[in-house]
Amino acid sequence: MKFLSTLIFAGVLLAATAYAQDTLTTAAPKTETIHGYLVDVMCGDGMVKKNNALEKAPQHTTECALSDNCAASGFGVFSGATYIKFDKQGNALAKSLLEKTKTEKGVMVNVTGARTGDMLAVSSIKEVHMKAMEKTPSKEKATDMKDMDHMH
Repeated sequence: MKFLSTLIFAGVLLAATAYAQDTLTTAAPKTETIHGYLVDVMCGDGMVKKNNALEKAPQHTTECALSDNCAASGFGVFSGATYIKFDKQGNALAKSLLEKTKTEKGVMVNVTGARTGDMLAVSSIKEVHMKAMEKTPSKEKATDMKDMDHMH
């Protein structure tokens, strides 16, 4: 019996040491802000499979995202052609945003959270309106356009 107790204790000690080493060597995910279109997982996965996210995400309707099956699947953001899914808190924040927005399609957001792979632990989500972005013309863009004319 004493041998069995010693063996169990040694096993627990070994497992604890291995866990501690793994925890120390694994870096915590960095917080980042991602800009893109808010899309439910059911439709987002379909866009990824069909490789047409850049075309479809801006056309995705708020009504669709809030429909029972789509909303139940969770939410994520398309940043370019990359789809990043939200954690449970992010899903709740996204649904709340969609319920309040007046935007009917192509809901663009800035989402902040800690990313691990294709999953984002969301800490905040804010809608971004394109009109607000268009109001501040950039002198750089004008310069870039002039430079492009000289290239031809």
